[in-house]
Amino acid sequence: MTTPVILVTGATSIVGRYLLPLLAAQEYQVIAISRHPHDGGSAGWVCTDITTGPIPPEARDAEILIHLAPLPTLIPLLQGGALSAVRRVIAIGTTSVFTKADTRASDERDTIAAQREAERSLAASGEIAGFRWTLFRPTLVYDGTHDKNIVHIMRFIARFGFFPVVKPASGLRQPLHAADLAWACASVLDKPLTEAKSYNLAGGQVLSYREMVEQVFHSLGKQPRFVAVHPWIYRAALTILNMYPRYRYMKPEMAQRMNMDMVFDIAAARRDFGFSPKPFRLYSL
Repeated sequence: MTTPVILVTGATSIVGRYLLPLLAAQEYQVIAISRHPHDGGSAGWVCTDITTGPIPPEARDAEILIHLAPLPTLIPLLQGGALSAVRRVIAIGTTSVFTKADTRASDERDTIAAQREAERSLAASGEIAGFRWTLFRPTLVYDGTHDKNIVHIMRFIARFGFFPVVKPASGLRQPLHAADLAWACASVLDKPLTEAKSYNLAGGQVLSYREMVEQVFHSLGKQPRFVAVHPWIYRAALTILNMYPRYRYMKPEMAQRMNMDMVFDIAAARRDFGFSPKPFRLYSL
């Protein structure tokens, strides 16, 4: 029996770094697509931008697509006709469609609207084109090296020795390690029970925002040191930082979210494909 060809988009993403070795270990033939040049491992690498460039000929026989690139880029990719051989799609969305549903930031509202439309289009396209799909919505994906959320906190603490919070910083979190999300992608390829379903994925430990940051301190060999900041001052500081391209992802709304619960039930994922994520763990930079 011929091993199916798997196309992985966004292959140099934080999840791709963990997924490609898993697929190689299962002896899949992998074609990895990224906007950034890369050469290494057993995958065949193609450097292209899927939003503007043509699908390379070597990718057009792929039977499985694991889409790690932003979800809204998936539908044009599938509807273009170049991937007509695809019969199985694993796609990554975000739990932000729930946690940021009431955001006041216009760019976040646009992003969430695009995510929701992409989710609807994925299901509709699956019925029309006849491919089997599974959607994962992860929350707070990290690895302590390549992510933006936890690494930002680590670098701030390493530089200044403290971390500012809006008291009591009690919002609950379930950080999900990128390796666990990669495992989920690889594990459902041959699980019919997961087809035409969406799963919210979260880590194996629930902890408050403050407790999460305390673990960051400990990973750096430092005693936790917090500075309480009034919400409007925190928002003002984030508003200023957001003006710089490097910190464009930092929104004023992050201040209030420190005290907002962002936890999700992963029972369906445990039941359907044995999802068993690790508790929150970090290692020194």
